[in-house]
Amino acid sequence: MGSRKRYDIKNTVAGYLFISPWLIGFLCFMVIPIFVSLYISFTKYDLISSPVWVGLKNFHRLFLLDPRYRKSLGITFLYVVTAVPLRLVFALFIAMILCQKHRLIGFYRLIYYLPSIIGGSVAIALVWRMFFGSGGPISLIMKSLGIKGTVSLIGNPKTALATIIALYIWQFGSSMLIFLAGLKNIPE
Repeated sequence: MGSRKRYDIKNTVAGYLFISPWLIGFLCFMVIPIFVSLYISFTKYDLISSPVWVGLKNFHRLFLLDPRYRKSLGITFLYVVTAVPLRLVFALFIAMILCQKHRLIGFYRLIYYLPSIIGGSVAIALVWRMFFGSGGPISLIMKSLGIKGTVSLIGNPKTALATIIALYIWQFGSSMLIFLAGLKNIPE
């Protein structure tokens, strides 16, 4: 029985050693910053002087006195009620198309999933910046249609939200895969 107990202790220690790098990273980069941010949110703080405890005054100012906060909540609400349903509808539509039996269906699934794989990379961010920027093809098309001045869909406050929604919808691949898996499990 003693050797079995030592074996269990060895396995337990080995398990903790294997998860310790992740656990240390989680504590250092997630848990501790959350609690430090929570503490700082109840203080008046700048980088020059020590934090001074002010309690809920920061939250009072944010929720009741700051018009930018209300505006940002409205924009966020508009983004969520527009982007999420559009992405889901588009993903379901493509999943229904890709549920058909076709010779090259695997290739089409890859092509439609590819934006989700590369969507978060720095390279694709630069491509989108060039595409939607003032010298990109969208800007050139708009200029050829007679729209004067510099056209930057990302830099213009009137078009930035629509551009961000389009970029969000473009990464529909993971939602499409979930819908596709569900559709495949429906008996014929």
